[in-house]
Formats: sequence, structure tokens, C-alpha cells
Amino acid sequence: MYSAHNEDLMIGKVFKNSILVAFILALFAARASAGAITVDQVLYQSDIANSNLLSGTVDMTFASNTNTLTIVLTNTSSDLAGDGAGILLTGLGFQLPTGVSIASGTAVIAPYSTGVNFTGVAGTDVSKEWGYDNSPLNSGVFQSGLFGLLTYNTVVGSMVSITTNQFAAGSIDNAPPGLAGPDFGLVSKSETGALGNGNEAIRSSIIITLVLTGASLNLVDSINAGSVGVSFGSPNAVPEPPLLSLLLVPGLAGLYLARKRAASVQ
Repeated sequence: MYSAHNEDLMIGKVFKNSILVAFILALFAARASAGAITVDQVLYQSDIANSNLLSGTVDMTFASNTNTLTIVLTNTSSDLAGDGAGILLTGLGFQLPTGVSIASGTAVIAPYSTGVNFTGVAGTDVSKEWGYDNSPLNSGVFQSGLFGLLTYNTVVGSMVSITTNQFAAGSIDNAPPGLAGPDFGLVSKSETGALGNGNEAIRSSIIITLVLTGASLNLVDSINAGSVGVSFGSPNAVPEPPLLSLLLVPGLAGLYLARKRAASVQ
């Protein structure tokens, strides 16, 4: 039989459950921050057929309770960009706040992604083929940034010239230990062309988990407010933009600075 007492019990249960859900959400919010990161610059080899069709996305989540930054890095380039190793996304550069550094990390193939020219499925550990650098980068594809405007104090990549520390020693293709240029970079989901020289690749995303020291909850916002870039191809070539690109630099610089000012105000 329905009674006012039963109604009071139901209301009390709903109220308690609402408090519990609110507490869990608040606890999660206090421990994690996440967001899509704006890529400020795409760096590439000078022999790419169409560098305007190269692109990548970066999503980051920071969990303060475990001091881990999780990055989903994806190659979103058009299939029309060209063929060869230069279409592989091989590096990510960004600014960590002063006092924050990488202690260790791992890299695995992301869900719905697969290996190309090697046996690899979602969850396959490819840490032996990726590494990181905590120091200011001034070599390889990340040599100069956008004509000196953008700088990166942290790089994660598969290229030997832009990383110092491997996540794991060795190699998953029985090659000598060490990072191997564009090997095990990311190829776009839509790409149908050849990768060049039998390069292994990952189609199309990788999950990189970085264990950090000295980070705070607003880490993702801080990274997004700084310089973020992705690089394609081998570290042996630095982009040589045509005259048209040179003419566009002032406008790009203005847009970049305006976006960063807006981000800092928010």
C-alpha cells in the first residue's frame, strides 16, 4: 500500500543519490582536466607534394591524482597530400609549464587503429618506437618553429633527432635499439598511397601516456595557451616555405598572438 511514509523514503533516497552523484562528479573534476588542443603549426619536409593537406589533431587529459597526461595523437591528413615517408605524422611539440617535466611514459595503438606493414592492433604497445625530450628543441623538423615565433620545450615523437629518451629500450621490428625516423609514425585513416621504403606505420591514432612531475590541475589549459605543433616526415629535412607563405607570416603571427591573448584572458 502506498503511503506518505513510502513517499518520504523515496524522496530521501533520490536526494541521497543526487548528493552522491554530485560528490563523484566534483571529485572527478578536481582530479582531471581535458580538452582538444589547438595545433598552432604543422611542420613538414620540403618535398611534400601538398603540405596544405597535412593535418593532425591532439587531445589531452590530465589526471592530477596519478600525475599522468594522456594524449591522443591522430593523423587527419587528406589522401591527396602525397606518398612516401613525408606523409607520416612523427612528432608532437608543446610547452610544459616551468618546473614540469616528463618522468616516463608509454605509447600504444589507439582504439579503431591498426598497424601498417607490421602486426599491430588497438592496445599494441609501441613504446619501443616512441620517445620524449624535456629540453628546448632546436634540431630536426622542430628546428625553428614558425620563423622563430613558436618554440617547444617538450617533444614526443618517433624521430631520433627530436627525442632524447625512449619510453622502452629496444625495437619492435628487431632493428637495433633507437628511434627510427619516420618508422612507426602515424598515417591518415584515408591514406591509400605508398609510405615509402617499406616503412611501418600506425593507422591512424596513438595514445601516449606521460608520467609528469610538478604538474597542476590546469595543465591542459596551460599547454593549450602555449605553442603546439605537429611534424611530418623525416627529421633530415626542414621546411623551406615558398614566397607566398613568407608573405602570409605577419597575418599568421597576428592570428596566433590574438588567439593566445584570448586564451589567457579566459
